[in-house]
Amino acid sequence: MKSIFKKLRRFSAGLLALMMTAGLVFGAPGLAVTSYAAQELEDANLPINGGSSTTAWLWKHHTPHTPNNFGQITTFEIEGITDPSRIGHPTPYVGKNFNAGGLQGTYNQAGFSTLIQVGTGPLTAYNVNAKNGGVFTSSAIGNLEMQVKSYPSNDNKWMIVEYILYNNSATPVTDVYFGSTADVMIANDDYAPLERKANTVVMRNNQVNAGSNGSGSTPNPHRGAVFELVVNNSLLGIHNVYKEGTYAGAGGDFRNYLGYWSNRVQAMFSHGASPDGSNTPSPIVTKNSYSGQDSGIN
Repeated sequence: MKSIFKKLRRFSAGLLALMMTAGLVFGAPGLAVTSYAAQELEDANLPINGGSSTTAWLWKHHTPHTPNNFGQITTFEIEGITDPSRIGHPTPYVGKNFNAGGLQGTYNQAGFSTLIQVGTGPLTAYNVNAKNGGVFTSSAIGNLEMQVKSYPSNDNKWMIVEYILYNNSATPVTDVYFGSTADVMIANDDYAPLERKANTVVMRNNQVNAGSNGSGSTPNPHRGAVFELVVNNSLLGIHNVYKEGTYAGAGGDFRNYLGYWSNRVQAMFSHGASPDGSNTPSPIVTKNSYSGQDSGIN
């Protein structure tokens, strides 16, 4: 997310927009959080099950499908709305498997988990375990508080994900890293190709046949369905500059990982280097496309 660090204690650390129409990680490394505000974060009490005109979400607390043992965590799952009657419904998220409900967005509907780490070095990130708009606090992140919100865009076409950090002390906190990650798929395609562009990341269902990864014998009704993660769009108030990769810009501090699902957590806070801690630029962080295998994203 774009780094504009003013003398504030509470600030919106970043915005992203998600849309699904008929494995991702996205994050901001190295924030400096300075503090001078009047009050602490308050629970926004946003809907657990909500949606826009294209995308529904569900926040839940469960044991994740992940290569690391993080125990019970809070995630937000997404799905594309395929039934017009679900638009404007008080609980639009359906949550059935890929051929029975909306367009499934993550494997086993496990959702996106959000992690935060304070300091560099080995991976010591902690899950942000709070409901939609809830406030996460932990001794592991010191005096910081974190809030993640999902809500519709003003035109009701996008799912906005907003990250807010608050430092409840008078002492600045540096080297703050956070992001969200998932083992992604779209409808029946767990091998859906991912492509990073200048302002978006796109995942597309390419399976010709129905059934898991095209294993059926009938045509796939979801072929061509698209998941889009918007990282830069002035009309939506989103201003992020890539830190690595073809589309990196001067001073950029946003990056996302496209690659094999089980590598995504290790790559999340690699700070532009390989997950083994070396200073070699990491191809799993910098690549702009991924296809042919089970995919994940940060």
